[in-house]
Amino acid sequence: MPIQNLSFKASFDNGVDVYFEIEVTYTLYSYIYDENKNYNLSQAEDVFVYTVFKEEWEYISHVKVDGNAISEFEYEIDGAYLIIKNSYLANVLNNAGDDIDVEVIFNLDFDNSDSFTITAIENGLTKPSFNPNSFTINGNDMPEYIETTITWNDANSIENINLYRIEKTYVYEDEWLDYEIIPIDANTATLKLNIPTEDDKAKNSSKDITTFNVFMKVNFDLGEPNYLFINILEEFFYVNIAVNNSEAGWYNGADEYFVGEQVNIEAISNSNYFFEKWVFEGGNIVSDNPFTFTMPANDVNIYAVFNSDYPFVINSTPVSWNYNEDPNTNFYIKFNQNIAEGNLNNGFGDINLINDYDEEHLINNIYILNEDMLVIEPDLPLEFDAYYTLNIPKESIVSADNTDLTMLSDYYLPFATGYGNFQTGEISPYQKYYGISTVNDVDFNIIWGDETEITKVLYYYWDYVNNAWVDIILSEGTDYVINENILTIKSSFISSFNLEDGDHLNMECHFGSGYYDYFIIEIIDSYDNLISPENVNYDLSNPNDIYTLIMFANAEAISSISYNSTNLIENTDFSLIQNILNIKNSFLSQHLINLGDEIELIITLNNNSSLTLTITAIESGIISATINPQFIELINEMPDYFDIVITWNDANNVTAILLHGLSDIEIVSIPFSYYEITNIDSETSMLRIFLDAKKSTSSKYIEEASVLFEIIFDIGSPAILPVHIMLEAYNIEVSTYPNSAGWAWYEGYAAEGETISIIAEANAPYQFAYWTFDNIMVSTENPYEFIMPDHDLNITAHFIHYEDEIFTVSLNSNPANAGVLQGIGEYPLATNVSIKATANSGYEFINWTNEEDEIVSTNTIYNFSIFEDKSFTANFDIVENIKSNIVNEINIYPNPFNEVLYISNIENINKITITSITGQIISEFVNLENNEINTSMLPRGFYLVIFDKTDGSRQVNKVTKQ
Repeated sequence: MPIQNLSFKASFDNGVDVYFEIEVTYTLYSYIYDENKNYNLSQAEDVFVYTVFKEEWEYISHVKVDGNAISEFEYEIDGAYLIIKNSYLANVLNNAGDDIDVEVIFNLDFDNSDSFTITAIENGLTKPSFNPNSFTINGNDMPEYIETTITWNDANSIENINLYRIEKTYVYEDEWLDYEIIPIDANTATLKLNIPTEDDKAKNSSKDITTFNVFMKVNFDLGEPNYLFINILEEFFYVNIAVNNSEAGWYNGADEYFVGEQVNIEAISNSNYFFEKWVFEGGNIVSDNPFTFTMPANDVNIYAVFNSDYPFVINSTPVSWNYNEDPNTNFYIKFNQNIAEGNLNNGFGDINLINDYDEEHLINNIYILNEDMLVIEPDLPLEFDAYYTLNIPKESIVSADNTDLTMLSDYYLPFATGYGNFQTGEISPYQKYYGISTVNDVDFNIIWGDETEITKVLYYYWDYVNNAWVDIILSEGTDYVINENILTIKSSFISSFNLEDGDHLNMECHFGSGYYDYFIIEIIDSYDNLISPENVNYDLSNPNDIYTLIMFANAEAISSISYNSTNLIENTDFSLIQNILNIKNSFLSQHLINLGDEIELIITLNNNSSLTLTITAIESGIISATINPQFIELINEMPDYFDIVITWNDANNVTAILLHGLSDIEIVSIPFSYYEITNIDSETSMLRIFLDAKKSTSSKYIEEASVLFEIIFDIGSPAILPVHIMLEAYNIEVSTYPNSAGWAWYEGYAAEGETISIIAEANAPYQFAYWTFDNIMVSTENPYEFIMPDHDLNITAHFIHYEDEIFTVSLNSNPANAGVLQGIGEYPLATNVSIKATANSGYEFINWTNEEDEIVSTNTIYNFSIFEDKSFTANFDIVENIKSNIVNEINIYPNPFNEVLYISNIENINKITITSITGQIISEFVNLENNEINTSMLPRGFYLVIFDKTDGSRQVNKVTKQ
C-alpha cells in the first residue's frame, strides 16, 4: 500500500482546535534496495545499487567491504546510485562463487548502515548493450517517447521491462508494458519506450514517477539484465502559507505546483477568531476567501492574517525557538491591538522568565510601548548558551478598548541564547585516524577564535546495557596535551579501550565560554607514514627525475634524506611539493651508472620515523616517449581538463594510464580512463586528461592535493606526470536571523577574488531585509554578488516580519571621503545595529557623534538598538606625521567600488594606469580632466591602480570591483 499520513484534530476547552499529522513510512532509516547483486566474470563491469535516504540532506559517509573501509577511488556516488567500480571488483572477485559483503554507512547516524552482497558468476554470455543507456528528461514537458539502440550480442529478445522509482522512503517496482522493438539489422534494434500522455498520467498516477533517479531493468531471454537510467528534471514551485496566530485557524492550499497551475487557498478560522486578509510577499493584500490564482515561476509566500476582539501576540523579538539570541536582549511583544495591564491577580507581576533549570530570572521592568507593544527588560546579561521560556499569563494582558477581554490563552516564548559576536572555538579537522598496529598520538588543530582556554576534553558513548550516554573525562597531561594551537590525544588513552577496525571514538572539547565542539577519532588497523612507489626504476637509456608520493600520517614533514649517511641537498638533489617527492636526475646520474646499480635513500620524518626509497638502474635500450609539460600545478583553479604533448620516439601508443593518489588512510593506484589522444603530426600527439570526471562527490573541502599520472606506453618506460592542486580558500558560513524566518545557503569555501553569489528565501510571514558580513550590513540585494576577501566570512541573512516597524540609519563622514562607512540601511524595531568606520589612507578615526553632536563612541564599531530613525557622523583627523604631505596625497574611493572610481588631487597626477593583479595593463589615462574614472568595462575582481605623480614619485593602490 502507498505511504499515508494519519490526520488528527485536538479540541481544547477554550474552543481552539489544533490539527496535526503523523507521517507513516516504511522505515526510519536509510537503506540499500538491492540485497544481492551479480558480478559477471564473462562481462566484467561496474555494479550499482539503489540507495534510499531517510532525509534529503543525508549522504553516504563511507563504504566497507568485509569489515574494512575501501577507498573513495573504488566507489562512486551519483544521486541515488552507489557504484562499486569494476577496477576494484576485478581484484577481489576472481572465481565464480566468490562473494563480498558491502556495508554502507550513512552520515546522519553512524549506527545507521545497510549492506548488500556481490557474488561472482560466469555464464559465458555477453549481454545486450544500450546506446545511449542514460537519459535526462524535462519533467514539465515530457516527450512522447525515448529511443535507444540495442546491440543484441548473445541475446535474441526482451522478456520484460521493470521500472524502479523512489517515493519518500519506499522503492516502487512497476512493469513497463508500453514499448516497441524495431529491428535495424541482424544484431541491432531500436527500443522505443512510450511515455504516458497527460490523460494517461491522470489515469495511472504516473506523476509519482517524476523523481530524480529512475531506472529500468530490461530482462532478456539470454544473459544478465541490463539497465536504462533516466534522470527526470521536474521544475515546480512552492506555495508556503503561515498564520499570524497558530491558535486562530488553519489553511488549505500550501503545496507544490507547476507553473500555470491553478492554486486554490482557503483560510478557516477557529472560535473567537475571524479571517481578515491574505498578505503576499511583496505587500499585495487580498481579502477574498477562498482565493484562486495562477502559479508563477517562483515560490509564493503567503501570510494568513486572522484577528479577534481578544488580544493576542502577532510577533516578538526574540522570536519563538530562536537558538542564538543575544544574551543582552530585551523582549518586545507586539499585539494585534492596543493593550493594557490586566487587573486580575498581579497583572504584569505574574509575567516571569524561567531558565532550563526551572529557576526564575529577575525582570527589572515591564511597560507598554506605542500602545500595542509590551517591553520586558530582564536583568542582563542572560546566561550564555542557555534555554529560557518567557511566560505571560492570559490575565496579565487585556484589550485597551475592553478591559474585560483578556488573552484567550497563556503565551509562551521559548528561546536559547547564543554567542552573538563572540567567535567560539573549533577543533579541526572533524575526523582523524588512529592505527591499532601503529599506535600513534592523534593531533587536532585548535582554532581559538575569541576563546582563551579549554576546560575539559571528554569521550562519550552509548551504554546499551543501561540505555544511557556515558561521559569519560580525559586527564590533561596524561590523556591529552595542549601545545599552543595543537590538541593531542595520547595513544595511551586510545589504546586503553578494546578497539577494532571500524570503531570510532566520539569526542568533545569544552572551551572557557561554555561552548563545546565535537570531533571523531576513527579506528583502523594501520595508520602509518607511507611511500609509494617505494621501488622505482631509473632507465639509463632515458635518464630523468624520479617521482613518488609520501603520505604523512603521524608525521608532518621530511627532516632529511640521506644516501650512505650523507644528506641530500634540498632543491638541488631533491624537492618536495606537498606529497610529491622529486629526486633530481642530476643526483641520480652520479650514483646510478651501470645496469643493476641500486641505491637506498633513507627519508627521515619529523617524528623520527623513516621511510626507504629503493632506486634501481635499468637499461631499456630504446628511446621512451616524453611528455611536455612534465609537471602541472593548479593554483586556485580546477579546469575541466589539461593538455600535454607526447613525443612518441620509439613508442606508438598509450596502453593505459594509472592514477596514484592519497585517500584518507592509504596511497591508492587505480586505472584512469578519462582521457583522449589527438594526433598533431607523425611524431607528436596531444593527450587531454579530463578532471571533471573524477571530482569528488563528497562535500569535503580539499585545500591541497597531489597525484601522479603514470602514462604507460606499448614500448619503453612509462612517463610520470605529477599534478599539484592548491586551493587557497576561505570559509563562508551562512546563517539566518531569525533562524526560523527563512533560509540562505552557501557551501564551504571560496578563493580570494572569486565572485560569490548568495540567495535568501523567506518563510511567511517574513520577508528578506538585508545581509550582514561579520555583523555589519553590506547589502539589501537578493541575490547578492560580492568578491571574496582574504579572510573567512560569517554571513547572516536578516528577515523582517510583515508587522515590523522599520527605521533608517544614516551615516556621514567628517571630512567627506575620509573613510568608508558601513551599516547604512533600514532596520526593524529593536534590532541590534552595528555600524563601522574604516579610515582612508592619510586619516585616522576619532569618534562617532549623533544628531546632537554628542560623542556616542570612540570605537570604530558602534552597536546600539534602534527605536527611531538615527543619524551618526564618523569623525576623522589627518594623520599627524603626514599632515605636511596630505595636500599631495592621492585618495581613490570608494573601495570596493561598482562603476565609478573617484580620484582626489588629480592636478598632482601625470598618468593613471589600471592593471590586473598580475600586472597586465588594462587602461591608461593621461591628463585626466575630472576626478572620475568610468570602469563599466571592467569585470568584477581585484585591480591595481598606479599613479605616476608630477613630483616623479609613484603610488599604487589595490582596489576591488564588486
